[in-house]
Amino acid sequence: ENSAAVVFSLDVQGSVSYISPAIEGILGYRANELIGKSSADLVVPEDLPGLMASMQRTLSGQLEPYEFRVRQRDGAIRHILTSSQPVSREGRAVGLIGVMVDVTDKKAAEDALKTSEANYRNLFDHTLIGLEVVDAETMKVVLANSSIARMFGFKSPADMVGTEPLAYVLPEDLDWVVGELTKVMADPNTQEVATLRSRTEDGRIIWVTGMARPFEYVRRPSILLSLVDVTAAKEGELKVAESEEKN
Repeated sequence: ENSAAVVFSLDVQGSVSYISPAIEGILGYRANELIGKSSADLVVPEDLPGLMASMQRTLSGQLEPYEFRVRQRDGAIRHILTSSQPVSREGRAVGLIGVMVDVTDKKAAEDALKTSEANYRNLFDHTLIGLEVVDAETMKVVLANSSIARMFGFKSPADMVGTEPLAYVLPEDLDWVVGELTKVMADPNTQEVATLRSRTEDGRIIWVTGMARPFEYVRRPSILLSLVDVTAAKEGELKVAESEEKN
């Protein structure tokens, strides 16, 4: 009776026939104040049609958890998750019995995480630096931004997903690049910046400067690669060096 979970029963019209005292901790109403009341009166209007449809499905034997919003005595809104089953007499459903829990804090945490992820994704997608996330086990791209897609000649970031970054490293640099990535995964404090040549999807050879960092993406060990195209600057340096040699 004093559990955080609230036990309740409703008749087929949705009126409360029983509710445990723990409801006071969620809604601010004492249990005896709600007996005989319509449960619909507590539900946020926008959520009521969906809840009533779920109730009818449950009465017909289709069991399902359902989340909706209710108003407390003071008008504040709480998020509730219920799980119910029909009560039958002589083969006919006469009501529901179920359990409800307050998931407001969980919902707020999920919303905060979604906002944080959305902000991060916005920054990821709109920076001038080329960024890609590589799965550390498969060594395939799982996420890329527009800047790196343009850099490597792909039509869109989605076209890069599933590709292998090491396939674009020039053969003479491959062993060195693999060694550097291995060091990064072994020591997260490694912050070395490297400049090397790379082949693009459309066949060009470019110079890139960048670094790699261990990164967890969708709960999998990954590598975040940050790259800048320095081809113009590098070619300029080489031309200056060639000119100086001739002189």
